[in-house]
Amino acid sequence: MYPTDVIKCNLLFYYLLLCAWTHYPHILLVEDNELNMEIAQYLLEDAGAVVTKAFDGKQAVDLFAQNPAGTVDVILMDVMMPVMNGIEAAKAIRLMDRSDARTITIIAMTANAFDEDRQATRNAGMNAHLSKPLDGKEVLRVISGSSRQ
Repeated sequence: MYPTDVIKCNLLFYYLLLCAWTHYPHILLVEDNELNMEIAQYLLEDAGAVVTKAFDGKQAVDLFAQNPAGTVDVILMDVMMPVMNGIEAAKAIRLMDRSDARTITIIAMTANAFDEDRQATRNAGMNAHLSKPLDGKEVLRVISGSSRQ
C-alpha cells in the first residue's frame, strides 16, 4: 500500500461514516498476530473508530459478554486463533441470551478464501468474509455497509 492509498482509504472511510453511521463505530478487533493487530488497529483508529482488542476467541466472547448490549457495533474476527477459534467464538456469541447477540455484525478475517471456508464462516453466523492480507479499502467498505442506525 502506498501513502496515497492510505489517504484515499481514510477519505473514503470518512465519507462512508458520514453517509452510513450516526456515530463512529465501536469495533471489537480479534486477532492473535500482533503485527496484524497493529495494522488493523491503526487503520480503524486513524479513521476514527473506537477499537477494543482481543487476542483469541475466548477473550472476544468474554469482552462481548461484559459490555452492555449495543456497545459493540462490529466484530472483526480472525478465524485461526489459539484457545478458541473465530468459528467457535462466533457461534458462542450468536447463542448468547442478549438482544444484540443475533444481530451484531461479525466479519471474518482469514487467509483461507476457498468457498468451503466462506461457507464455514456463514454457517457460524458471520456476516462477511475478508481475505488476508487485508485490503484497507475493502475492510472499510464492509464495515460501513454494516451500519446499525
